[in-house]
Formats: sequence, structure tokens, C-alpha cells
Amino acid sequence: MDLINQFQDLFSALFKIKGNYYPNKRRDKRKITYSFRSHSREVFNKISSWRFPVGLKKDKLRIPPIIWNMEEKEKLLFLKGVIITDGSIRKQGNVLFHLASKKFLEDISDLIYELFNLRKPIKEYLQREKFYSYQLLLDKREAQIVLNSKGV
Repeated sequence: MDLINQFQDLFSALFKIKGNYYPNKRRDKRKITYSFRSHSREVFNKISSWRFPVGLKKDKLRIPPIIWNMEEKEKLLFLKGVIITDGSIRKQGNVLFHLASKKFLEDISDLIYELFNLRKPIKEYLQREKFYSYQLLLDKREAQIVLNSKGV
């Protein structure tokens, strides 16, 4: 929960409004997922101005230039935010990103390399014999390095 609280605090600091996270038990009851919600036209406009695409993103989503131009600490916070929103911290302690956007996952791999000098491969999977998805895995040791890092 500490990572979720960090994200909630960062969101509040960036946008000057509060958001909340909610636990959701999956139908198969094996996992609990969390969603973070805040409803604000101002936040939507701000995020859109940073060149995050609206609508279907899988072929367009990239880490925007504003993130690449930030200091190490902010890049680390962005990475932790991606872990919270599009990754999963598994029982074994590793971190898995499983996304439809190969380009975004390539950017995440590059960011991990820039911050931690860890080059992580991306694996491709065919889902239901027609959709491709992509995975990047941080093993338990690598995940702890990323999750416990505070930046400079």
C-alpha cells in the first residue's frame, strides 16, 4: 500500500486535488486490483497537454517529452506511477508490465535502463490468436531496487 499512498500524495501535489484508490476483487477471487479515481476536467486537460493520447492508445502511447526532460527523481516517480497503474507487483516480489502498447513498453525499458542500468527484454504474446500483447518483467531483486529507490 505504501506505493499507492505515494502515488496518491504525488497526484495531490501535482494537481492540487484529491483522488482515491479502491480495491477490486477479481471475479476469479485470486487477485485484488486497485483503481485510482479523480474526476476533473482540469486534470484531463493538463495530462492531454503533455501529449498523452486520448482514446485508443496502443499504437500511439509513448513516454512524452516532458517526462524524458525531467530530473531523475521525477522520472522515478513516473515509473512508480506506471507500476501502480499498468504494472503489477506479484506475490513473488517481482514486477510485471503486461501491455498492448509495444512502443510504450520499449520506452519503459529505456527508462529503466537510464535510471538503473538494467536492460530488460520485452516478450511478445499472441492473445486469442489475434491480439498481440507485450510483457516486461523485473525479477524480485530488480523490483526491490526500483521500488525502494528514492532518486537523487
